[in-house]
Amino acid sequence: DKLLRQRWLPIFQRYTCRPEPPWEAFERRFGKYVPRAAPPEYAKLEPWQLADTLRHMDADTSIGADGWSVRELRKLPHSILQLFCDLFDLIERTGQWPHAMTVGLIAAIPKGEKGLTASETRPITVTSALYRLWGATRMRHMLVAWQEKWLTSHVASYRSCQGCEDIWWIRA
Repeated sequence: DKLLRQRWLPIFQRYTCRPEPPWEAFERRFGKYVPRAAPPEYAKLEPWQLADTLRHMDADTSIGADGWSVRELRKLPHSILQLFCDLFDLIERTGQWPHAMTVGLIAAIPKGEKGLTASETRPITVTSALYRLWGATRMRHMLVAWQEKWLTSHVASYRSCQGCEDIWWIRA
């Protein structure tokens, strides 16, 4: 723990002892790259959307601090998924997440086969399965449609019916 903190806190808490850079400086430098398309339209999530997202999620991912696994969530009936939709709607309207869903478990993953010191690992945060379900569903049904309005044909990530193999095919 001490080694990880010494190595990573200066990176993750860069602005605890100094002010954050102003947005205006970032906007002056990178503003021309920020898309100006209208934000996506908000629509309440539906149980079938959560079920569809769960079918695409890896069932073997880690369990978060909320104790739910993807495998368990897949077995829930639509009536329970509707309750999650209601919860997500409340969260989106208020901006307040239940504490149990905000806890992230940090695991140190080795970078190759070198060792387990702080410089030879990378920390990943395992969030709540419900938070991941919400985020993946919103990404698939809202953000992807919005970004199609402004993405160039050179981008293949997070696009419907497109992947990195399409870029490689063009390159080949």
